[in-house]
Amino acid sequence: MRVEAASRYWAEVPAAFPAGAFADRAAWRRDVVERVRSVRSEANGHLAAHEADAVEGVADAALDELAPGAAFGLLFLPWAEPVAALVHVEVGAAGAGGADPLATLVGGLPVARPPQVEPVDVPGVGSGISVRFLVETPGAPTGGAPTAGIGYLVRGERCTVRITTSPMTTTMAGLIDAPLREVVATLRIEE
Repeated sequence: MRVEAASRYWAEVPAAFPAGAFADRAAWRRDVVERVRSVRSEANGHLAAHEADAVEGVADAALDELAPGAAFGLLFLPWAEPVAALVHVEVGAAGAGGADPLATLVGGLPVARPPQVEPVDVPGVGSGISVRFLVETPGAPTGGAPTAGIGYLVRGERCTVRITTSPMTTTMAGLIDAPLREVVATLRIEE
């Protein structure tokens, strides 16, 4: 599975570190810091050492939190700050995901309001749905505020692709929504 994502805002999170790409976790983490540093310098700013350490922490967390069955992840870095959203990309057999695609994406989560569901076509994979939802989660990393999530389930003749975000604030959900739509549209099966 391949995807096209602008390196200014996205970093691919590998499920493993194969030889030839990034040799190890430390090299990948340094690349993420350099991406943020380059965006900061374009804005006539400097990335201080403590900020670089914070970005490394965000990168490490993304590697640690990537879903165990994910083919890869995408780390969305909207600002030149140590703030990011993690997207998990899972690839399964054709027809995987059960009869109810909404349940596959939202499951038994206690949604705060009915999810927003839209049909989606991904030329390189197939068709399915995208879902945006809010979950009431007292004590969550969002400080008790609603936690947002976005998911896609796309089924094709060759595979099923499940894309989910890690829990995030509603602000981050608003920031990632349009860029994630663009990235999902570029998904394709690698021959």
